[in-house]
Amino acid sequence: AALRGRVWQILLGVVNKKANLEVWAEGESALTREDLQVLRADLTRTRQDIPHFKTPQVQSDMEALLTVYCTRRSVKYTQGLNEILAPFFELGLDSTGAIFNAFYALIQKFIPNTLRGHDLKTLRRSLELLRVVLRYHSPRLSNFLEAAGLHPDLYATSWIATLFAGDCAMPVVMAVWDELLLGDDPLLVHFLALSLVLEKEEEIMDAAEDAAACMRQIKFTSCAHVAGRFAEARRLMAATPRAFRRTVHRATIQDQANAEVDALLRLAPVLVISPADIAQGVHGEALVLLDARPSAGFVAAHLAGSHEAAGTGRVDALLRSNVVGGGKHVCVIGAGPASDSDPATAVIAQLLEKGVQHVSLVEGGFPACREAAAVAPGTLKLEGDSLRDGGGGATGAARAFEGLSLLGQTGGKRQEAMKGMMQAFSMTKEASKDLADRTRDVTSSLADRTRDAASDPRVQQAAEKTKSSAISWGKKGFGMLSASISSASTLAREVANEVSGSLDASAPVGGPPAGNSLPGNARFAIEDEDEDDAAGGVALPSGGGTTGEGEEEFQIDTPINVAHWTEKPFTTVVRCRRLGPRGVMLVRYLIVTEKHVMDLEAHATKLNVARLKAWNALADLAKVTLSEEDPEVVTLIFKHKDAAKPRGYIYVVDSDKRQAAADAITDAAERARTDTLHSRWEQKARPSPKASACPPAGVEAAASNDDPFGDFGDFVGGDTSQEASA
Repeated sequence: AALRGRVWQILLGVVNKKANLEVWAEGESALTREDLQVLRADLTRTRQDIPHFKTPQVQSDMEALLTVYCTRRSVKYTQGLNEILAPFFELGLDSTGAIFNAFYALIQKFIPNTLRGHDLKTLRRSLELLRVVLRYHSPRLSNFLEAAGLHPDLYATSWIATLFAGDCAMPVVMAVWDELLLGDDPLLVHFLALSLVLEKEEEIMDAAEDAAACMRQIKFTSCAHVAGRFAEARRLMAATPRAFRRTVHRATIQDQANAEVDALLRLAPVLVISPADIAQGVHGEALVLLDARPSAGFVAAHLAGSHEAAGTGRVDALLRSNVVGGGKHVCVIGAGPASDSDPATAVIAQLLEKGVQHVSLVEGGFPACREAAAVAPGTLKLEGDSLRDGGGGATGAARAFEGLSLLGQTGGKRQEAMKGMMQAFSMTKEASKDLADRTRDVTSSLADRTRDAASDPRVQQAAEKTKSSAISWGKKGFGMLSASISSASTLAREVANEVSGSLDASAPVGGPPAGNSLPGNARFAIEDEDEDDAAGGVALPSGGGTTGEGEEEFQIDTPINVAHWTEKPFTTVVRCRRLGPRGVMLVRYLIVTEKHVMDLEAHATKLNVARLKAWNALADLAKVTLSEEDPEVVTLIFKHKDAAKPRGYIYVVDSDKRQAAADAITDAAERARTDTLHSRWEQKARPSPKASACPPAGVEAAASNDDPFGDFGDFVGGDTSQEASA
C-alpha cells in the first residue's frame, strides 16, 4: 500500500506538496446545514465492510477533507465524492494533507467538472457522449436499450461520477485506478464504461424484459477482469475517430463552448467529425464517404471517392455491394449543419436501423468540406460537373483551345473551328464582364464601409489610445526588458564554466546521463508551454529559441505548413508528444532542419498545419538521451551561450521511430557545428575593412546571400514576412 501511495503521488504530481488545510478550515464553509447532513449520512454508509471506516477518527477526517474541498472549489457537496476519497485512506499516506492533495489531483485530472454545478450538466453531457460512442460501435445494442428506455444515466452515472469506485470492492478499485493513472488519459473513462457494456451485449439482448436488472449487475469483478477490460477499452479508443476525443475534452475536461456542444449532441444523431478528420481516417483505415445531398448537388460537386446515398433504395444497394457494412467506418456528408431537416439524418437513420456500425457525420456538411478543400487542397479533393466546367470562362477557354487545334483542317472542319472560337470568345467576354461588375460592386462596398469606420469617433479615440500606449511602452517596457536581459546575461556568465563542464556535447546517443543533476545551481530547466507562450516570440537568454549566430528571432505561434517541410532535403519531420506542465502530454511535430530544431503544436482540426512553440539552434544541442526504462522517451538538452541554465525538452516518440529520430537530430547537429566552425574560420580569413577598403570581388555578394535562417521562410502561404525581427 505504501509503494502504491508513493507511485500515485508521483503520477498525480503531488509529492511533497503542501495542502494548507488549516487555512481553509478556518474560513467560512461553503456547505449548508443540509449539505452537512447529506455528507454525514453518506459517510456512515461509506466502505462499512472495512473496519477502520467505521471509526470516528476516519469519518471526522473525511468530513473535514470534503468540507475543505467544497470550500476551495466553491461547490456544493455531491454524492460520489465520498467514494472517490475513501481509497486514499487505504494507501498509508503520512498525513491528511497528502490524502487531500492526491484526492484533489485525481479529480482535476479525470473529472474536473463532472461533479460541479447544482444541475450536474457536465455529468449529463458525459453520459450523452457515452450514448453517442455506444451507437457508433454497436447500433444494434444502442437501438435495443433506447427502445427499452435504458439510457446511460440509469446504469453508468456511478461509473463516471466515482471513476468506478462506487460499485467495486476496494482491491478492484485500486486496480482500476492503477490503470487509469498509468494510462494518463481521461478519455479512457468513457471507453472503459463502453467496454463493460459491450462485454454483456448478448446477455442484455437475451434478457429482454429483465434487461434493466442485467444492466445493474454490470461491474468489475476482479483484477484480471480489470486488465482485460482496459485492453478492450484501448482497442475501442483506437477504432474511434479522434474527433470524439476533442468533443469529450471540450465538453467535460475543458468545459468550454457548452451551448455549442449541447446543441451538437442534441441535433446530431451520431458521432460528429470535422472535414479535416476525413483525410486522417480511423486507425489507418480510410473512411467510406456517403453523400446524402440530392442528386443534382452530388453531380455538380462532391468529394472524390464519395458515393451518392440519397434516394430510394440507395442505402440497400450500398449494403448489397458491400460498400458499407462489415465494420467499415462510414462518414455521411449532409447539406449543412446537423438538423432534423438535413438529408443526412434520413440516411443515417436507415444505416442505424440496419445495424451498420461506425457511422459518423461531417460537421457542417458539404459546405464545410468545400471550404476545407480550398484551405488545404492536398488533403481533400473535389469532383463534379461544375468543377470540370469551371464556370463560363473556363468552358470558353476550353472551346478556344479546341478551335485552335482544328484551324489546320480544311473545309467544314475549318468553319467548325472558327465558329467554336467565336463562341468561346463570346463566353469569355461575358464571364469577364460579369466578374468585373461583381469586383466593382465589392470594391465600392468595402470603400464605403472603410470610410464609415474611419469617420467613427470611437475608432479615432481607440487609435489615439493605442498610439499613447505604444509611446508609453517604448519609454518604459523596453527599458525593463533590457535590464532583464542584462541581468540574465550576467547570471549566465557566472555559471557558464560550471555548466559547460557538466554537459558533454559529444556524449553518445542513448548513453546514460552524467548524473542525476548538475552540480551547484546548474540545474537544467524543463521547457513547458507556459514558458513558450510567455516568450511571445522574443528569444530571451532564458527562453526557448536562439539562433546562436545571427541572434535573429522568430515569432512564437507562427503558423507553419508541415507538409512543405516533409519535401525539403536534409529535413526530418517527427510526429510526437511533448511532456508539458503538470505532466500533460501535448501533441507536437519536431522539424529538424539543417540548422534548427523546431517544436510545433499540431492544429486541432487542420491537417499539416501547426504553430511554432519553441525553436533552438542545432549548434546549441548539448545532449540527446534515450531512456532505457521507457523505449519511447527522448530528451533533448540545449545550452545557449547566453542562457543561465540548459533547457530540456522531453518527447515521446513511437518506439520503432525513436532511434531514427535521434540519429537525424545528432547528425544534423554535427553538421551544424561543422558549418558554424567553417563560417567562423571564413570570417576570420576575410580581410578587415581597415586592411582593405575595397573587398575582393564576390565577398560582398557572398555575405549578403548568407542567410543562416533562410529555411524559416516556409511558413503557411510561403510568406517570409511572418518572421519576427525582434
